[in-house]
Amino acid sequence: MKDDFAYSLRPTFLGAGSGGDPSGEPSGAGGAKDNDGSDDGEGGNTQYVSGTWERDANNITLYATDKPQGPTEDNHSSSEPNVTLAASDSDGSDSGAVLVRGNRLVRITSGTSSEVQSDEDPDLPAPQMGIQMQVGNDHEISLQRGTKDNPNLGVIAMSDDGIWADANQGMFLVTSKTMIKFQVAGGTSSIILTPSRVIIKGPIITLN
Repeated sequence: MKDDFAYSLRPTFLGAGSGGDPSGEPSGAGGAKDNDGSDDGEGGNTQYVSGTWERDANNITLYATDKPQGPTEDNHSSSEPNVTLAASDSDGSDSGAVLVRGNRLVRITSGTSSEVQSDEDPDLPAPQMGIQMQVGNDHEISLQRGTKDNPNLGVIAMSDDGIWADANQGMFLVTSKTMIKFQVAGGTSSIILTPSRVIIKGPIITLN
């Protein structure tokens, strides 16, 4: 860790047995303790650091799994697993950034493990480099710029029904220095734009 590491630490530790040390230091065996010394058995752990917090390792995993605590009104577990990465000021100002980078690959997936492909899946295009996004069959991908009251709201969405792109009152520009091609049914009907010509093809062409 850096020498200027400043911190205010109030953790609770989850041990293998009962007891534990509520003073904020781990012990050889102990249960979960709140900061007030009470034993709630939930194994909570909260840390606050004023300064730089670092962990170095060859592999780092953040993993959340469910621990059912009884059904809620909607019959879902009251302890749904979540991992949150956030960077923001407490006053809600436009400050803070979350940076995600991989020298070889960044993968973002949504869906069950049986639906999404793993990093080692041979069916993935090789070489496996760049940014990959994949979701399960019942999931959607959506990109939105702006809020609903913005006349220039831009949306790109992918779902089971297809792909939808809407620029609202903004400009929608598709550009290329060589060729732009739109086609359906394997090219049965198509429009091709090149620097020298426009080619329209189809069984029936209607110009209005």
